[in-house]
Amino acid sequence: MTAWFTTCACLCLLPGALLAADTNALPLPDAIARALENNQRVRAAQLSAQSSALGIEQADAEFDYRLTPAAETAAGSDAHSVGYGVALGRKLAWGTDVSAGADVTHTEFDEADDVNVGRVSVRLDQPLFRQGGKLVQLEPLRLAQSRYKQSLRLLENTKADLVLDVAERYERVLRAEHLTASEQQTVLRLEKLLRLTSARERQGRATHLDVLRVDLLLGQARGRLSVNQEQVASQQRALAELLGEAPTQTYVLQRPPRLDLDLPPPDLAAATALSNRLEYAQALQDITDARRGERVAGRQLWPDLRLTTRVEQTGAGPRQADAFHPEDTLWAVGLTGDTDLNPRRARASYEAAAVNTSAAELDAEIIRVRIIRDVYDQLGAYRRAGLDYELAERNYALARKRRDLATRLYDKGRTDSMSVTDAEDAFLSAENARYTAEAEASVAGYRVLRATGTLIAYPDELKVQVP
Repeated sequence: MTAWFTTCACLCLLPGALLAADTNALPLPDAIARALENNQRVRAAQLSAQSSALGIEQADAEFDYRLTPAAETAAGSDAHSVGYGVALGRKLAWGTDVSAGADVTHTEFDEADDVNVGRVSVRLDQPLFRQGGKLVQLEPLRLAQSRYKQSLRLLENTKADLVLDVAERYERVLRAEHLTASEQQTVLRLEKLLRLTSARERQGRATHLDVLRVDLLLGQARGRLSVNQEQVASQQRALAELLGEAPTQTYVLQRPPRLDLDLPPPDLAAATALSNRLEYAQALQDITDARRGERVAGRQLWPDLRLTTRVEQTGAGPRQADAFHPEDTLWAVGLTGDTDLNPRRARASYEAAAVNTSAAELDAEIIRVRIIRDVYDQLGAYRRAGLDYELAERNYALARKRRDLATRLYDKGRTDSMSVTDAEDAFLSAENARYTAEAEASVAGYRVLRATGTLIAYPDELKVQVP
């Protein structure tokens, strides 16, 4: 189902690219490609995703190897010493911290033999109960990974919204250009009608009231023409902004083919949307994170114990080689604890985490219902837009025939100027309605694809994960 929607959208967009005979022409697919490459919102979302990716690096660095060199020197009234060493350690996913190190200290006395002391040690720290285990230790990394996925979903949603915005703005520019061209023709027709009506007034075949009426309509048409010309410039600037280009850039647009979708049943379309819409996938991810956070918060009610094991071998003697021959071995095992007998804060944190889980589940249900409603609304709007366009085309054809007939009858002196101006007004209204219906019908298909989550291809790992 998802593949069908995406294939249909691509097939409908492809012919626009073949129409670009004019080097200055900007077919809709090219406009979308430019926007996805240059739009500032997309770039900002990309930078946010890069920042989130670095957050994973920071969280994962907690489990990297640690190599720590050490050096020291000291001087006293009767001796001075120099020491150096190195330690290697690493924290494991269970919280176990393993480290091994070696150091040598050379001490020279004023009235005694020199002493060289060498130590080799291995230390193991293992948190128990509260801080022990992957659940607690890997939580920062899992949260960083979730934030990264969230930023990627935001990026993909930004792209999808941008594609729809470009399609809508593209249609607005076309509509403004068509209205401007139509008003230019209207002005020419009314100028001709004014000349003819004025001539007939001089002949006594029309009244001055007829001349004033036509002159008024001509002035109104010129005013609309000026407004429409400004609208073209404004819509062109808005399109340039979406494409990430200079506001002075102008484009030669081409009427794209309408998306002719074979609509599936509403329940199937809603199921497609729930499996593809990234905001629903994010809501389900938020539930998973909240439930895990609730378990982590529950761990804070457990005792905080830590098991420490240490093995150290020491060698000493007047020669440097003596430091590397261990003579004594020390074994040590310890158990430390830090338990708060008044767990009020931890209990409140756990209860807050439980509330967050319930809120995340409620948010997911709200988003699910909203997506289903959106799908039903857009399917209905698509059908209605098609019917409205057919009706607008019929009314436009009738209004044009009426205008042409009224003009011919007036030229032959068989009707008055009022019939011509009334027909002209009706034609302008029908033409405006036709352009509006045409733009709405063109955009309605893109809105259906956006509602079902198939306007652009999302990475599978960002969609709803079905077990």
